[in-house]
Amino acid sequence: MENIEKDLILVVDDQPANLKVISGVLSGKYALSVANSGERALKILEVLQPGLILLDVMMPGMDGFEVCRILKSNEKTREIPVIFLTAKTETEDIVKGFEIGAVDYIFKPFNAREINVRIQNHLNLSNAKRKISEQNSALEKMQSELEKTNEALQKTIAQKDKFFSIIAHDLKTPFNGLLGLLQILTENDNAVSAKSRDEMIATLYQSTKNVYSLIENLLEWSQTQRKSVNFHPQVVTPFAIISEVKSLLEAKINLKNIELKIDVDSQLQVEADKMMLSTVFRNLISNAMKHQEMA
Repeated sequence: MENIEKDLILVVDDQPANLKVISGVLSGKYALSVANSGERALKILEVLQPGLILLDVMMPGMDGFEVCRILKSNEKTREIPVIFLTAKTETEDIVKGFEIGAVDYIFKPFNAREINVRIQNHLNLSNAKRKISEQNSALEKMQSELEKTNEALQKTIAQKDKFFSIIAHDLKTPFNGLLGLLQILTENDNAVSAKSRDEMIATLYQSTKNVYSLIENLLEWSQTQRKSVNFHPQVVTPFAIISEVKSLLEAKINLKNIELKIDVDSQLQVEADKMMLSTVFRNLISNAMKHQEMA
C-alpha cells in the first residue's frame, strides 16, 4: 500500500474543547501537533517544522498576536503560514492580524468544511512557494556551477593559447635558420662550392634533428599537462642530454649573446626517462635565459 506523507499542522489553542473539535475535523487528512499555550507552541517549533499553524488569538499569558510576531521575526519559522482562530470579528483586530503576518482567519464557532477548504488552499499555496524556492535554489546552484565551469574553461583556453605561443616562439628561430640555408642552396646553387654545400646539408640535417627533438619535447610537455605521461626509465648520461638541449637552443643562445657552460661530469650516468629529463633541462635553461634577459 502506498505511503503518502501528510502535511503537518500545529494547532495552538488554550481551550481543550476547541482542540478536540479541530482534531476531529483534521486528524484523518493531516498530521497534527497540538499546544495549549503560546509558550508551548514555541517549544514545539524548536524541533518541528509544520506546513501550517492554526493559532488562537485570545490566550492567557502570551496571546496569538505576540506568538505570531515572534514567528515572523525568526528566519526558521517566518515562512510558515499562520491562520488565526478567533471569535472576534472587529475589523481592527482582523487588520492587526494581517499586519503582523497572518495569512487568514477562521472564526469561531468552527465550520468543518470552511476549515478544510481554507487550510488546503493555504497549504497548496505554501507548497507551491516552497517548490518555487527549491527550484530557484537549484537554478542558482546550477548557475554557480556553470560559472565555475566557464572559469575553468577560460583558464584551459588561456593555457592552450600559452602552449601554442610557446610552440610558435620556440619553432620560429630554428626554422628561420633552416629557411635561410635552403634559400642559399636554392638561389645560389652554382655559386656554392661542393664543400660548402656539404657543410650546409650537414647543418640542415642537424638543425632538422634539433627541430624534431624540440617537437618531441613539446609533445612530452603537453602530455604532462594532460597527466598522461608514459614513464620509460633507462640508463642515461646527463651530460649528453644537456649537450643535446644546448644544441637545440644554440640559435637562441647565440642570438641573445649568452654563454652557456656545462659543468657536469661527462661520465655520470643515472636511471631516468630520457625525454622527461630532457624536458626538465630544457625548461631550466629556457627559464634561466628569460631571467638573464630581465636582469
